[in-house]
Amino acid sequence: MDGRSPLAPINYMSGVYQITCVPTGKFYIGSTKKLRARELSHRGRLRQGNHGNRHLQYAWNKHGEGAFIWTILLVCAVHDVLRYEQRALDILKPTLNILPLAGSALGRKLTPQGLKNITAGNRRKWADPAARAKVSATLSGRARPPEVINKIRASHVARAARGEKPSWRPPLSPEARAKISASLKGRPKSPETRAKLSAALKGRKPVRLNPGQLKLEI
Repeated sequence: MDGRSPLAPINYMSGVYQITCVPTGKFYIGSTKKLRARELSHRGRLRQGNHGNRHLQYAWNKHGEGAFIWTILLVCAVHDVLRYEQRALDILKPTLNILPLAGSALGRKLTPQGLKNITAGNRRKWADPAARAKVSATLSGRARPPEVINKIRASHVARAARGEKPSWRPPLSPEARAKISASLKGRPKSPETRAKLSAALKGRKPVRLNPGQLKLEI
């Protein structure tokens, strides 16, 4: 990562790579389907100080960019990168890797600050109207496979059998809401219903608003 990168044709292949901190001898092992793109991604995030691997980021901050070397361990087919990465992890036992399994977050423990960073990032993402519109456009009109529909239906039936309320109900269409509203208009309430409403409202203080709290929407 100090400019001593492998030859250009290999950079655009898939394979397993190693990032070594020369002063300490500690190293990180990873795999990717595009070696050059992954190198640039690592370098960019480390320069910005927001790399997901705290061990690698700490070493980068301490020793500087010039102390790191990017090495390609092997080039292989895309469908074999995780298998070879796992073999490299098992044999070489890198000290800068956080996860013990290739391509898996199993066993990863996030720090409180890491959890806060993820929460803040998600909030920033969903605060962007363009991001929400993009996700909505992707999901709209998507048909669920029959097995997914059957699984959801079975879950609802099981919840109903246990006497639990459904976790989610689809929103009613305007026609359905209008139909329900029309059926309830002018419908007399039974004495029991009136007694329940009266008991629920007893002792409740009326809400008084100042003129400054009133908001008129046109």
